Amino acid sequence: METKHVARRHSIGSLQKRRMCKRKRKNSERKLSRSIEKIRADMVGAANQLRLDLMFQIVKARAEKDSAKDAFLTQKLRDLMATKTQVV
Repeated sequence: METKHVARRHSIGSLQKRRMCKRKRKNSERKLSRSIEKIRADMVGAANQLRLDLMFQIVKARAEKDSAKDAFLTQKLRDLMATKTQVV
């Protein structure tokens, strides 16, 4: 007994469904990409804010002539900057 392989034709409805699924997947991927970019931007903003806060605390410690606090905060800022450059 011999079997013949016949090319299978898809109905128009199944092709439309397949295209719709591809569009939905692309839309969801686009939304996810935008969300990730927004989160990254928020993280960069938070890191910048932390560095600025440390800098202002250092200026305040220097104005109060608190050398121990100044040295501690300066070292923390250096550590933070060093980890930033290592990650990039």
